[in-house]
Amino acid sequence: EIAPPKLRKILKFSVEILAGIPSIVYGFFGLIVLNVFIKDIFNLHHGNTWLSGSLILAIMVLPTIVSVCEDAIRAVPNYYREASYAMGATRWQTIYRVVIPSGMSGITAAIILGIGRALGETMAMLLVIGNCKVFPEPITNMLDCVAVITSTIAAGWGPTEQGSLE
Repeated sequence: EIAPPKLRKILKFSVEILAGIPSIVYGFFGLIVLNVFIKDIFNLHHGNTWLSGSLILAIMVLPTIVSVCEDAIRAVPNYYREASYAMGATRWQTIYRVVIPSGMSGITAAIILGIGRALGETMAMLLVIGNCKVFPEPITNMLDCVAVITSTIAAGWGPTEQGSLE
């Protein structure tokens, strides 16, 4: 909404490229780069932490949310903005009082789409957090190894016998 047209075009293209990267690539990046960085910064034995999983998930989900939100904001008719300016509103007032409420259905859809992508990123989380089968102590310790339900299911699927409880 605020960026000049040339910068907006470059940023939109960059964000859409990031949104198209497969989750396994993000997971590999997290395993090779982010886990080593967190291990070195916090002086840990391993970098497979809740923090690294959260960061990779945020990096994976944000481009999708940003891209769809930008499309929703662009879909707000210009005459809404012009009417707001005609009433004496500033640029920020127009954004806050007109553009965001008008595009709220698209922004909500973007957030739901992002949450859906976050819930489906099993393989990236399996790579990045290490899939430890213990609770962190204390539960809020973001520098401990954890497991998410989907990665636990994916890791245990291969050796499962037919007819067993699993």
